[in-house]
Amino acid sequence: MSTLCFSRISVGAFVLAAGLTMTACEVERPKGFTPTKREVTQGNSDLFPDDGGSEPVAGTNGAIDDPDFPVEEPDGGMAIPVDSPLAKVQGYYWLRTDIEFTYKQTTQGVTLEVFNRASHMALTRLVADGTVLKAVERNCHIFYQHECKRSCSSFSTTVAAGAATLYRALDLPRVYSLTNNNSMFSTDTASLLLGWTGPADPLPSSLSDPSVWNASNDATSKGFYINVKTGGLPSSPFSPSSLDCYYNTVERFTSAYSGPLKNGSLDGVNATLNTTGSKADTLDTQGGGLCTPGTNNAPISRTTVRFASVPGGASFWTCPSLADFKAKLADP
Repeated sequence: MSTLCFSRISVGAFVLAAGLTMTACEVERPKGFTPTKREVTQGNSDLFPDDGGSEPVAGTNGAIDDPDFPVEEPDGGMAIPVDSPLAKVQGYYWLRTDIEFTYKQTTQGVTLEVFNRASHMALTRLVADGTVLKAVERNCHIFYQHECKRSCSSFSTTVAAGAATLYRALDLPRVYSLTNNNSMFSTDTASLLLGWTGPADPLPSSLSDPSVWNASNDATSKGFYINVKTGGLPSSPFSPSSLDCYYNTVERFTSAYSGPLKNGSLDGVNATLNTTGSKADTLDTQGGGLCTPGTNNAPISRTTVRFASVPGGASFWTCPSLADFKAKLADP
């Protein structure tokens, strides 16, 4: 995936690593971070403000024609006993995925090191159907947290505002199976496509591909359009000391979940997130010089998916604010 290169800095690393792209703004240090003379940047209150502003779009799906439930919501299937293991798992949930990794490089005696957390907030409903549970998943927020550990003072990313409607309209079907005497669960694999309409493979190779998003009706910001800014880079060898870069990207976020149930339910579960099959490509770069993407294999240190049970109802599929999500599913 595109990321920092060793011969010169390319801030596309943090944008594209792990197959995810997030929006961030500068706020106070996230809980659990202990930087010294560093400025932490993390996701703002809504990554995709539909009006292009900085305020959250709480409880809205933008211009999505949103029925009471997604069109592809699973049928109820056959009735199951209330004491069935499937009955205990089915229900309405908020879920959060997190991917953490640290990029580190040393060039001419200077070490650049940045901790990164990429997070998704989503809604899902599970319905028992035969021997499995079928689900629909609506992604509501993507956000990114950075900690400049060495040789930088700030890092932030911003996604073109028009992506909200396209992103939240992509409801994903998923199947949950119970294993190990109904004490554990696993899912099939689903892919969220960011920046183009599909098919999932191969990724588009050009902005002229008709499947590439044009969320802002502006040909210069096609795809999943990202602005990346950094500050505090050493003047040598990483010159200039700050960067302002723009990327037209396409990204496939592929995910599957597995882990133990908690009291027979997903409520409060902290399980494993598998992102095998994720991929990201940069189709165009503006900003020149050090903004050009390179390649890197920054190891992922932790991936998790967490669930919180919530009441259902006709308004369930309207995305809550990021603040509401984080009240139930805080930073790990």
